[in-house]
Amino acid sequence: MRHEPARSVRRPGAASGRLVGVATIATFLPGCLSLLPTAVLPPGGTYVPGQLLVEFASGTSAARMRQEQQSAGATPAQQLTADIWSARVSGRSEILALQSLDRDHDVVHAEPAFTLHDDMVGGFTPGPVHGTAVSTGYRVQYNVPNPLYPPSGGLPGQWGVTQIEAPQAWDQGALGNGVEVAVVDTGADVGHPDLVNNLDLKNAANYYDPAKSTLPLDDFGHGTHVAGIIAAQIGSFGTVGVAPQARVIPIRVMGVEGGTTANVVAGLDHVLETPARIVNLSLGSTEPSAIEQDEIDKLLQAGILVVAAAGNEALDGNPLEYPASYPGVVSVAATRLVDASNGSDIQTEHADFSNFNPFVSVAAPGVDILSTVPRQLANGAAASTPDEGAYAYASGTSMAAPMVSGVAALILSVHPTWSAAQIQAELIKTAGEPPTANTGFNSFFGYGVVNALAAVTR
Repeated sequence: MRHEPARSVRRPGAASGRLVGVATIATFLPGCLSLLPTAVLPPGGTYVPGQLLVEFASGTSAARMRQEQQSAGATPAQQLTADIWSARVSGRSEILALQSLDRDHDVVHAEPAFTLHDDMVGGFTPGPVHGTAVSTGYRVQYNVPNPLYPPSGGLPGQWGVTQIEAPQAWDQGALGNGVEVAVVDTGADVGHPDLVNNLDLKNAANYYDPAKSTLPLDDFGHGTHVAGIIAAQIGSFGTVGVAPQARVIPIRVMGVEGGTTANVVAGLDHVLETPARIVNLSLGSTEPSAIEQDEIDKLLQAGILVVAAAGNEALDGNPLEYPASYPGVVSVAATRLVDASNGSDIQTEHADFSNFNPFVSVAAPGVDILSTVPRQLANGAAASTPDEGAYAYASGTSMAAPMVSGVAALILSVHPTWSAAQIQAELIKTAGEPPTANTGFNSFFGYGVVNALAAVTR
């Protein structure tokens, strides 16, 4: 295995350097001070028992990659990228296989396949929570009177879009105009009326259950909700996204039960083959993956802005979450709406579930966010007419991250030649100061709450 410097983002107590997966496994073995050859991964937990990820040095032949996995007692299962394989271990300790791979000079990283989850708190709720939406089950029906010029109360039920001043940014001509955003998630309802004209299905992919469908069909709703926050189109009915003329590339890597780093690595590698300028990751794990980080680095090097949810474990130990805590990633915390004492002004504060740490870049609305969900979820049945949508409220840093991805798309539509670094700098420079934040950086809000109008007019 090639020797590389230790990563700078490992959480306290986690392994650094090459044997991330192996060293982390040891922490699950009480009283174990070193890796024991007889140790195995515990059932369930944060790993997929019997599955490994192996990254080889660039240029290693496919035959050589297969041979080295087999020599370590692993069966090559799937080639995820040009250099990364998913392997299966049966009848032998995963740690022994990882140790064997570690000794191979062609192997860059070998680690377990970590499980990951979406960053939504609880499930979908029909509402109404804020605004004047009238709901029946998951279906929320109301008219939006020309969202380009909202009434004084803002968009019905969409306080987040109003709070970050997206409509004012639209008035300046910034609507996302064809900017492509990859949503690596649970897929999308490809026929939803709010999304159908803003989905790029030519570049879509399904790395969760491709045998079932090559289209990234969403049977859970999380990816559809995220896609709607970014780019639901303007119309006389339904919701509207932060960047209503942007294009979403749905890439499915998760289902109802979550996914694995194997799915995500394949999905991230696919993004490199698309015209996406932004990738949204409303998902995560508390286990850092060196292989996942390498894929993130490839996206950053290609000039693609990576936006990720900071996580929802603030009340449960507040661990670092990945990929949000990798260097270069825009990590997004969540805020919630509170009524001011005078009963007229609205303010935001840190959502109590939202992770806070030195890696948080910015914050965005993430509680009671209204957006699109698959039509089959509406009242447990398909919508009665093809042009009828389904909508629901949801909370989490999963909802805050696409708010930021949408603002990034607005910036790109105004400055199409800007680099990912320039977009990230603009998001930070123009972020607003919530009432409870201190001047400058704050681990709860990062550099503040994103502001769409300031980001496109500064």
